[in-house]
Amino acid sequence: MRAGADPERTSERGHHGCEANPQVHAAVCVALELLGDARVVPALVEQLRTAPDAHIFDLVHALWRLTGVSPLVAPSDTTEALRETWIRAVERGPVEPRLREVAAAELGTTFAVDEGRGRLRIDYAPPAKTERTWPRWSRSLFVGEQALYDVGSTCGTCETVLSLIGWPESRALVIGEALRRTLADRPVPDAAWLSAWAPVLGALETGRYLACSLEVPVDRVDDPAASWLHRRREWREDDDDWPDEDDGPPHACTPHYQPPVYTPGDAFTVLAPSQPLDALDEATVERFGKSIREGARPGVLALGWKEDRYVRARWDEEVLVLCLLDGHHKLEAYARAGVDAWVVSLFALDHTWGPPDDRAGALRATVQRLAPRATTVRSDRPAPRDDDAT
Repeated sequence: MRAGADPERTSERGHHGCEANPQVHAAVCVALELLGDARVVPALVEQLRTAPDAHIFDLVHALWRLTGVSPLVAPSDTTEALRETWIRAVERGPVEPRLREVAAAELGTTFAVDEGRGRLRIDYAPPAKTERTWPRWSRSLFVGEQALYDVGSTCGTCETVLSLIGWPESRALVIGEALRRTLADRPVPDAAWLSAWAPVLGALETGRYLACSLEVPVDRVDDPAASWLHRRREWREDDDDWPDEDDGPPHACTPHYQPPVYTPGDAFTVLAPSQPLDALDEATVERFGKSIREGARPGVLALGWKEDRYVRARWDEEVLVLCLLDGHHKLEAYARAGVDAWVVSLFALDHTWGPPDDRAGALRATVQRLAPRATTVRSDRPAPRDDDAT
């Protein structure tokens, strides 16, 4: 977990310039990141030694982007311990990622990624050229240096956004045949499973995670107007002042998956692809569909987190986001068969809304209803014939 900072805190070193204004300091750090010139690293390290607490997040973020180091920091670490951890890491240089703190937990297994490569990360997007106030505002889900989805700001009263920016040139994760076999039928991410996957999980960003198996009913959504991210306004009271349709709430602007039914009070659940669904191989989808109808439950792999917002200071909403990393053909087959999908979910706790000291607990309360149970074909639609198309 990289260092956080309270943007409201300011230094008493002066009333002008970076020292007194965290936003100005953040803008300078963002500019250095975009320039990508590592010659500024020694100066940033010196700044980190004495900088006000409100500047620490931006300094370590810049050091991470410029050096590739990303040490795991304990939530209980003091500010001074955090500074020393980062200074030592920068002086040492990048090392191989490793899994730490693996422990059994309710519904799954918790673990931490130390020195994660950050190929898969939720991170601040570069500010728009017209942005004059908040150099760090909107976040994106990145695959490498390619932003895949815009996921919105961290503002607790803004909409959760999930809008496609562009498809990555390569797959989010490259998984060998040996690991693929661990997803064959009803996989459970226990300690042994995580140990086998450790080389791949190092592609995640540094932080703490909850790995669990979920059974998620899925329909494919091709019309954006049918997405829960669009239709959620139907469950809001006193919504007469919502803007016109063209200016309404953002939605996933690419085909994706979601449960066929929403129950008020549950989280709006969205399963977003990391590669275009129109490129799926029909024979592969049908092969998985046949095994699913015969009783197999192959696992798909997703990176997830929970957004919890008090939208426009009026509506309490939870959105459960699952970005598919592997298993697009399987998920399509589950949707066609009308069978709940077995989803191995890697929840990024540092990006999950909840009490900082128990984000896993807050998340478990949300996903409890999706815990594995006796899986049957859903009664709301018949299973397709073998020759059914998309």
